[in-house]
Amino acid sequence: MKFQKGQPSPNPGGRPKVDRELRELARTHSKAAINTLVRIMRNKRAPAMAQVKAAAVVLDRGFGRPAQEVIHRDLGGENRSGRLEIARRIAWTLTTGILEKEQGNAKTSDS
Repeated sequence: MKFQKGQPSPNPGGRPKVDRELRELARTHSKAAINTLVRIMRNKRAPAMAQVKAAAVVLDRGFGRPAQEVIHRDLGGENRSGRLEIARRIAWTLTTGILEKEQGNAKTSDS
Protein backbone atom coordinates (compact mmCIF):
# COMPACT_ATOMS: atom_id res chain seq x y z
CA MET A 1 0.00 0.00 0.00
CA LYS A 2 1.54 3.28 -1.12
CA PHE A 3 1.16 6.28 1.18
CA GLN A 4 -1.17 8.86 -0.34
CA LYS A 5 -0.41 12.50 0.44
CA GLY A 6 -3.12 14.09 2.58
CA GLN A 7 -4.39 10.73 3.81
CA PRO A 8 -3.95 9.33 7.33
CA SER A 9 -0.68 7.52 7.95
CA PRO A 10 -0.85 3.75 7.34
CA ASN A 11 1.40 3.42 10.43
CA PRO A 12 0.15 6.01 12.95
CA GLY A 13 2.07 4.48 15.86
CA GLY A 14 5.41 4.71 14.07
CA ARG A 15 7.97 1.95 14.31
CA PRO A 16 7.20 -0.84 16.75
CA LYS A 17 8.79 -0.45 20.20
CA VAL A 18 10.36 -3.91 19.88
CA ASP A 19 12.60 -2.64 17.05
CA ARG A 20 13.88 0.13 19.27
CA GLU A 21 14.54 -2.22 22.19
CA LEU A 22 16.31 -4.74 19.96
CA ARG A 23 18.51 -2.03 18.46
CA GLU A 24 19.48 -0.77 21.93
CA LEU A 25 20.30 -4.32 23.06
CA ALA A 26 22.45 -4.90 19.97
CA ARG A 27 24.31 -1.65 20.61
CA THR A 28 25.31 -2.83 24.09
CA HIS A 29 27.23 -5.67 22.38
CA SER A 30 28.80 -3.57 19.63
CA LYS A 31 32.28 -3.43 21.20
CA ALA A 32 32.37 -7.22 21.64
CA ALA A 33 31.10 -7.69 18.07
CA ILE A 34 33.84 -5.46 16.64
CA ASN A 35 36.45 -7.29 18.73
CA THR A 36 35.18 -10.62 17.37
CA LEU A 37 35.34 -9.33 13.80
CA VAL A 38 38.90 -8.09 14.33
CA ARG A 39 39.92 -11.49 15.79
CA ILE A 40 38.48 -13.27 12.74
CA MET A 41 40.12 -10.77 10.40
CA ARG A 42 43.55 -11.36 12.00
CA ASN A 43 43.21 -15.13 12.44
CA LYS A 44 45.57 -16.78 9.90
CA ARG A 45 43.70 -20.09 10.28
CA ALA A 46 40.28 -18.58 9.54
CA PRO A 47 39.02 -19.13 5.99
CA ALA A 48 40.08 -16.33 3.66
CA MET A 49 36.47 -15.42 2.89
CA ALA A 50 35.73 -15.05 6.61
CA GLN A 51 38.74 -12.75 7.00
CA VAL A 52 37.69 -10.65 4.02
CA LYS A 53 34.07 -10.41 5.19
CA ALA A 54 35.16 -9.46 8.73
CA ALA A 55 37.49 -6.80 7.35
CA ALA A 56 34.73 -5.42 5.10
CA VAL A 57 32.27 -5.21 7.98
CA VAL A 58 34.82 -3.45 10.19
CA LEU A 59 35.55 -0.93 7.43
CA ASP A 60 31.83 -0.40 6.76
CA ARG A 61 31.23 0.37 10.42
CA GLY A 62 34.23 2.66 10.65
CA PHE A 63 33.92 4.58 7.38
CA GLY A 64 30.45 3.76 6.04
CA ARG A 65 29.63 1.81 2.94
CA PRO A 66 30.98 3.04 -0.38
CA ALA A 67 28.60 5.19 -2.41
CA GLN A 68 26.81 3.41 -5.24
CA GLU A 69 26.08 5.04 -8.56
CA VAL A 70 22.38 5.02 -9.38
CA ILE A 71 21.42 5.15 -13.04
CA HIS A 72 17.80 6.01 -13.72
CA ARG A 73 16.22 4.64 -16.85
CA ASP A 74 12.97 6.08 -18.13
CA LEU A 75 10.16 3.96 -19.58
CA GLY A 76 11.87 3.93 -22.96
CA GLY A 77 14.88 2.24 -21.39
CA GLU A 78 17.14 5.20 -22.02
CA ASN A 79 19.77 6.28 -19.57
CA ARG A 80 18.89 9.80 -18.40
CA SER A 81 22.49 10.74 -17.77
CA GLY A 82 23.20 9.63 -21.37
CA ARG A 83 20.36 11.81 -22.64
CA LEU A 84 21.76 14.74 -20.68
CA GLU A 85 25.17 14.19 -22.23
CA ILE A 86 23.60 14.11 -25.71
CA ALA A 87 21.76 17.37 -24.96
CA ARG A 88 25.03 18.96 -23.81
CA ARG A 89 26.79 17.85 -26.99
CA ILE A 90 23.99 19.21 -29.17
CA ALA A 91 24.05 22.53 -27.33
CA TRP A 92 27.84 22.73 -27.64
CA THR A 93 27.71 21.86 -31.34
CA LEU A 94 25.00 24.45 -32.02
CA THR A 95 26.81 27.11 -30.01
CA THR A 96 30.09 26.37 -31.72
CA GLY A 97 28.42 26.40 -35.14
CA ILE A 98 26.73 29.72 -34.43
CA LEU A 99 29.96 31.27 -33.20
CA GLU A 100 31.87 30.01 -36.23
CA LYS A 101 29.14 31.35 -38.52
CA GLU A 102 29.20 34.76 -36.78
CA GLN A 103 33.00 34.83 -36.97
CA GLY A 104 32.82 33.89 -40.66
CA ASN A 105 30.32 36.71 -41.31
CA ALA A 106 32.54 39.14 -39.41
CA LYS A 107 35.51 38.15 -41.59
CA THR A 108 33.54 38.60 -44.84
CA SER A 109 32.11 41.98 -43.76
CA ASP A 110 35.60 43.17 -42.76
CA SER A 111 36.98 42.34 -46.20
